[in-house]
Amino acid sequence: MVVAITGGIASGKTTVTKQLAAGLAARVFDADAEARRLVDDDADVRRELERVFGPSVVGPGGQVDRPALRKIVFHDDDQRRGLERILHPRIRTAWRALVEENLHSGSTSVLLVDIPLLYETGAEVLLDRVVVVGCRFETQLRRLTEIRRLDETVARKIIASQLPLAEKISRCQHLIWNDSTPSALEAQVNLLVAHLRLSAR
Repeated sequence: MVVAITGGIASGKTTVTKQLAAGLAARVFDADAEARRLVDDDADVRRELERVFGPSVVGPGGQVDRPALRKIVFHDDDQRRGLERILHPRIRTAWRALVEENLHSGSTSVLLVDIPLLYETGAEVLLDRVVVVGCRFETQLRRLTEIRRLDETVARKIIASQLPLAEKISRCQHLIWNDSTPSALEAQVNLLVAHLRLSAR
């Protein structure tokens, strides 16, 4: 079984994925981690980023300047789509390889795919279940500005660039609401683990 975890930025997807992975003894593919790996370690990606966005996005050591790139792409929708055209095909190739491996191995284990832009990229058609992790807009904004220390204008633009939460919820099979305490979140995840264990048999 292949299960996607998605939702808005700062909704708690990483925490939910870790708890699900522990409860299900599941393998995990993290799309954000793969994006960071591509930006940091893939020379072809760095060259493409410099070609599309200019030399200002590459620091003196040859590494991509993440804050500079973020400022460019979240202030201009065309630039954001340019970044997505570079990264998304490569990310999809990586996680689809794991899906194919899981399918052809005949394994009964669960593969968790953490994809923030699942619905935006049409990837849900390749998966068995989708879990949306959600919270209030105010909670997202507070986490981004107070915990991640993002500028509020940038934080609002990032949230606005993603599919509305209500639409994600209307299309998923499971919802985890992360707007309360860690223990409340853990209780929801434990219920989902029990459900998915029965479904995977």
